[in-house]
Amino acid sequence: MNNIQKFFEDIDTMETRKSFEAFTKCKGTIIFGAKKDLCNIIGTLTLIISLIVLYLIFIFPAAQDYQYDALAIIIAICSILPIITLLNVTMTEPGVLLRGDLPDPKLQQQQIKPEQISEQQNNTSEQYAQKNEPHQIVQIAESQNQLEQNPELPNIYTARYCTTCKIMRPSKASHCKHCNHCVDGFDHHCFWVGTCIGIRNWRAFLIFLQSSLIVITLTLCQCLLNLSKQYLDIYELWILMFKQASIPLISIYGLYFICGCWNHQTYLNVLILMVMFLLPIIYAAVLMNIENAYKDYRYYQNPFITILITIAVLIFFLFLLPVNGVNCYYISIGKTAKQTHSEDQFYNRIRQFDKPKYTFSGVFRNLLYFYTYPIPQSRNQQ
Repeated sequence: MNNIQKFFEDIDTMETRKSFEAFTKCKGTIIFGAKKDLCNIIGTLTLIISLIVLYLIFIFPAAQDYQYDALAIIIAICSILPIITLLNVTMTEPGVLLRGDLPDPKLQQQQIKPEQISEQQNNTSEQYAQKNEPHQIVQIAESQNQLEQNPELPNIYTARYCTTCKIMRPSKASHCKHCNHCVDGFDHHCFWVGTCIGIRNWRAFLIFLQSSLIVITLTLCQCLLNLSKQYLDIYELWILMFKQASIPLISIYGLYFICGCWNHQTYLNVLILMVMFLLPIIYAAVLMNIENAYKDYRYYQNPFITILITIAVLIFFLFLLPVNGVNCYYISIGKTAKQTHSEDQFYNRIRQFDKPKYTFSGVFRNLLYFYTYPIPQSRNQQ
């Protein structure tokens, strides 16, 4: 009896290990997302920390001089949120479905009778459902009729067979080609956070996006406040720069337009544009160390350094704003990105363009459910 029990335990362990082989783990616990995206996770984390360091060095110290310490302190405290939420997303298992040994119903249909298919399918799916009951997964289809695609529903809402994992995927689950496993409530695979976004880390992913956008927005506000206090210096330095270096600057800009470089969308053209944009800023920043009127200025009072950081922050703001908007829209209608894409394909195929309309109360219920739904237990054996 003990040997039989040990046999089934070994099978479960082997299936679990194979199901989660895409993740970076330590002693069976997921410590980071997909192994292939480990560099992406480190890169995203480094990028966030770099922006925080730039803020603390060049923007934060000016708050005391310009009399808005409270805003700067709030931003400095909130800067920790994107790091914490990023680690929460990457270290949370997204809801991977365990692999099985279910034969392909289509291949079986060509070889054996329908009655035998139904009987064998019932036995296999019942065993698989019982094994996953503690993990609160959606029940697997138990008859051949349910295996057939419902023509009145998009594919994402039907039970579908996965040839890789050899299981019947429940409704709203999909296979991630990058990680090579099925995920319950699959939204998409995010290369920035280095893992799949599924039912278990979908909420954490949105909180990461929202916290990042809030911090970037507050930082942008302080940068603009700094520039509003430094606008006279910007004007005087810009005039002084053109007085001292007008001929070289005009020659560079004139040569660029005469050569017609703006017609060629090449990396060289982008590099020239960056040089032409940064050269006056760098030159004007150097003037602050030359002119007597600016020699006593501290490094963070240099307006052109503030301009450079403002541009960097603005780029991230313009990137995060639509990403947040799209994900919040999907949540407000109670669907993932994968569900929306599947529905769009379905409506285009049947040539029906009248999509369901959503009410304010429905949007409120969807948002309330998103922030309060119980996160199911991971199928990864600790």
